[in-house]
Amino acid sequence: MTTTEITSDHAIEKAFDYLKNLKPEYLGKVEEIRLETVQFFGTEWVVILSYLTKRKQEEGGKQRNPLLDALSYQRYYKEFDIDANTGDVRAMKNPESPELTIGPATLRNAL
Repeated sequence: MTTTEITSDHAIEKAFDYLKNLKPEYLGKVEEIRLETVQFFGTEWVVILSYLTKRKQEEGGKQRNPLLDALSYQRYYKEFDIDANTGDVRAMKNPESPELTIGPATLRNAL
């Protein structure tokens, strides 16, 4: 039986920190991060997080439509492989394609 040095909570924290510390030009402005899945596989924790980013819109001086602004958010998923002994992030992957999502806070702010 393999014993781990870090807990699932520590692995989740490492994944959140890694995602939050990426430069905005890599992923856009990351909002509403949430935990989707955490699993242990032998020597690593696999943590899947999702987050919202706003799609780029044209700045043509048009009046803004709050409903269209709310629909302009997209949810993305990232899978993090975290070393169970050291807590180091080994990899960040895209487990699936993004989906169009209206986050509760986004919709509430638009109305």
